[in-house]
Amino acid sequence: MNGSLHEYGIDRLKNIIMQNSQKTAIEIQQAILDSVSLFQDIHPANDDLTMIILKAI
Repeated sequence: MNGSLHEYGIDRLKNIIMQNSQKTAIEIQQAILDSVSLFQDIHPANDDLTMIILKAI
């Protein structure tokens, strides 16, 4: 959640994945982490974050 108590949400996650789909799995992971960090701003996470990134080649 951010300071306004809005959740990051699945739509925001989908958009980040689509915007970075041409990148490597590690780069996609970093884009997601960066996006979540920007979304949270200075507010601490209120839940854990677990990711498994699979990319078909």
